[in-house]
Amino acid sequence: MTEKKFKFIDLCAGVGAAHYAFNLLGGECIGLSEIDPLAERTYRYLHGDYQNYGDLMEIEASRLPAFDGLLAGFPCQSFSVVGKREGLIDPRGRVIYGITNILKQAKPKFFLLENVKGLLSIDSGRTFNFIIELLSSAGYKTFSKVLNSMYYGVPHSRERIYVVGFRNNLYIQEFDFPKPSPIKNIRGKRYKFQRTSLVGNDCWGYCTDPSFSNGIIKVHSQLTGDQELEFIIHEMIHACFWDLDESVVREVGHDLSKALWRMGYRRES
Repeated sequence: MTEKKFKFIDLCAGVGAAHYAFNLLGGECIGLSEIDPLAERTYRYLHGDYQNYGDLMEIEASRLPAFDGLLAGFPCQSFSVVGKREGLIDPRGRVIYGITNILKQAKPKFFLLENVKGLLSIDSGRTFNFIIELLSSAGYKTFSKVLNSMYYGVPHSRERIYVVGFRNNLYIQEFDFPKPSPIKNIRGKRYKFQRTSLVGNDCWGYCTDPSFSNGIIKVHSQLTGDQELEFIIHEMIHACFWDLDESVVREVGHDLSKALWRMGYRRES
């Protein structure tokens, strides 16, 4: 077993991408906050049975175990360019206040926040600047940068704003975000993911799974509804987590496909 170097809490945990990364770095998760039951179920399949503290807006930090780092991919709907962009007026956008309260009370050494790139442009940048001021008022030196996952070994293009913070009394004045890797150096080949049934566009990505013989994930015409979504997600999970047990892939794919179906994703005619 790898020796654990630090402890972290996983807020707005989703299916646990941050957990996966920080576990590889030697972190120990002390619990999570996730209100979507399907996401929580998937999280447990992928990472194990951890305490879910529920809605982070209701968490009392004094009741949490000690932790060194706070991770949160807080809700993006109110900041995204494809939404109404109501920002901090939207209850989902106000989750940042709950995160800040936990930071003020628990005073972890560091935090890592993630959100959509649109957070930078909403309200001409004033909302993002306000959030940075909010985090600074909690006692942290912050650093931020937009990174695209396709340059860091992940099989799709995904631009996100990352905000890193260190507690002021650690006196960290500089932080270097990881440099992108040239595409040609990413392990694996370039594959075309045909996702017309989800968003109507083809997507180029990078996949590390050698099992794709012709390099194309193609949705079979006879599959419809949940079956079709589950087929796509099953293949994408294999692309990202190729060492997962097949039964786990089926269960996770089924849960995610149901979630997407409920969100209104349909096959295009």
